[in-house]
Amino acid sequence: MGKPVIGLTMGDPAGIGAEIIVKALSKEEFYRICLPLVIGEAGTLKRAMDLVKAPNVRSLSLHCPSTIEEAKGEYGTIDLLNLNNIEADSVTYGYVDEICGRASIEYIEKAIELALKRGIQAMVTAPIHKEAVNRAGLPYPGHTEFLAALTGTKDYTLMLIHDDFR
Repeated sequence: MGKPVIGLTMGDPAGIGAEIIVKALSKEEFYRICLPLVIGEAGTLKRAMDLVKAPNVRSLSLHCPSTIEEAKGEYGTIDLLNLNNIEADSVTYGYVDEICGRASIEYIEKAIELALKRGIQAMVTAPIHKEAVNRAGLPYPGHTEFLAALTGTKDYTLMLIHDDFR
């Protein structure tokens, strides 16, 4: 059995999510334990790659497979399932925008779709902007409630963990 495929949703295109993902995927250890697959938009991820000043980021390349099976899963290459759902040049960082809210919703919906079909084994969500998401018409206060609704989960909770803190 191969390494698990982990879907990383990019979050709000006007936020910090793409930068967090780029910085994380500039570290080789992620590729030892999984095949990370970013779910987002190429222009936004390229902008983040230009902004992040972490070591090894300049040597990263972007690969946009059409299917999960075409993902390289190699250190040095960020595999991106490009939903091409926003024009990156029109995004203003830090600005609450319903178009960005809609895009972040679509990244999560795609990850849930892939998880339910067993295309990915887990997902990690980058930050969304709750106001932008609400402006886009999503009536949930956050990720947890939205994920529960998409999966038909009635009994759910959010748990935050850091070291021994629960």
